[in-house]
Amino acid sequence: MSVIVGFHEFGHFQVARWVGVQVTRFSLGFGPRLFSRTDRHGTEFQFAAIPLGGYVKMTDTREGDVDPSNWSRAFDRKSVGRRMAVVAAGPGANIVLTVVLFWLVAIIGTPFYAAKVGEASAALQTMGLRTGDVVTAVDGQTVADAETLNTELLSAAIDRRDALLRVEGADGSQRSATLPYSKLPRTASTVEAFNAYRFPLAHELVPAVIGALPAQSPNQSRLQAGDRLLQLNGVSVRYWHELAPVLRTLPATANTVSAAIERDGLRKSVDLALLRTPDSATPKLGIQAVTQAPKADGVQRLNPLAAVPKALRDTWAATRMMGDMAYKAFTGKLELNLTVAGPVTTARVSNAVAQSGAAQYLKLLALLSLSVAILNLLPIPVLDGGHLLYYLIEWVKGSPVHERIQRLGNAVGLALIFSLMGLAFFNDFVNNFR
Repeated sequence: MSVIVGFHEFGHFQVARWVGVQVTRFSLGFGPRLFSRTDRHGTEFQFAAIPLGGYVKMTDTREGDVDPSNWSRAFDRKSVGRRMAVVAAGPGANIVLTVVLFWLVAIIGTPFYAAKVGEASAALQTMGLRTGDVVTAVDGQTVADAETLNTELLSAAIDRRDALLRVEGADGSQRSATLPYSKLPRTASTVEAFNAYRFPLAHELVPAVIGALPAQSPNQSRLQAGDRLLQLNGVSVRYWHELAPVLRTLPATANTVSAAIERDGLRKSVDLALLRTPDSATPKLGIQAVTQAPKADGVQRLNPLAAVPKALRDTWAATRMMGDMAYKAFTGKLELNLTVAGPVTTARVSNAVAQSGAAQYLKLLALLSLSVAILNLLPIPVLDGGHLLYYLIEWVKGSPVHERIQRLGNAVGLALIFSLMGLAFFNDFVNNFR
């Protein structure tokens, strides 16, 4: 995040210098100064103790005594257009960084996973899906890969609207399939709605082979790493995703479930203990799958010139997605715990993505940079968007917004920002520590 925040503040800093505003301090972080240096222009560059943002301090006659000879370099003495340029430069820098990062991702190359149905259950077959189908469009939107498919299905699940899928069968035939999200109850969570008609894609099929048994597993003496599950409660299983549906059908009073496993080439019957937790109605077996990277269908890699329009398209697509999710959250369709992430979640996700390779990590940075730009452009006082709103009003009416109104707006803006920060930390606690 330091790179993203630093780039944002650099946008303010550079444009401020271009339009003749004196910058007195460029800070990464808040609070006590850790170390700093001052350049020949008199700007102090510092790193502060609290790495939750940064700021650029400019000469401003409203914030203290300024020598009259220096008034021409004061921010508040510049024209509305120049002030707007300085303020807009922060989010603008983040958007530029987003495009550059997506451009690098396209050049480095990313694994391509086809939107191919790995296995269609009997229920999904009645909806028109078949194992081996490749989804080519959802509600008229072209589906290029598995990621696009999941994004479109998530949007439909949140809205509780039926998703019309256009598919190409293994024999090359074209047909339609419909996932009836509209029939799901509004009381179902977003995760439950998304999973209701979730089908494993070809690259997601994980064999039902045990990779490890955690220390708290109730089946330490019954199973061992390398065992392959063949049956569970009399139902044949081949893949990991088939376990949960079987476990959900067990009576609430059940403490064990019959199973058949293969060990060292021999079939063996065993009764497995069930692990029940208060946060889930589905019992668990206390086992983990074999960790393996999904097999990609190819690598998408472009030359530097062809990567430019791809980066622009990816930036626009990500902007549309974030805007759509923000609207859904604002209208109550999307749970708040799935919206704003705090520092713990961001660090955890960043660490996990970093292990997936440079391209995936750069893609995450691009999305984070874009989210910073969008957040700062919201018309909330104290944010860049709020300042732009004030300056737009000033440009229209020919005089600044009254100071009392600005103070009131800033108080409301601060309350909103602190509420947003509180929500982020609350989501961190709920999603990581509960």
